[in-house]
Amino acid sequence: MTKRRYTPAQARAAQKYFESTDELRVRMKKGSKDRLKAHAEAHGETLKEFVERALENQIQADNET
Repeated sequence: MTKRRYTPAQARAAQKYFESTDELRVRMKKGSKDRLKAHAEAHGETLKEFVERALENQIQADNET
């Protein structure tokens, strides 16, 4: 008998989560991720939080001009 990775309830919860979010993939030069992550952590943020904030700030700045 093979062991399941997820229970059916966990699989449904994961599917519900994935359906409620958008995915954005970005490719950058080697080392960029580590530099961005270190910067984010130095400011008490996760990499995700930092990227979201940076994008929102840029959108706001673009709209002000």
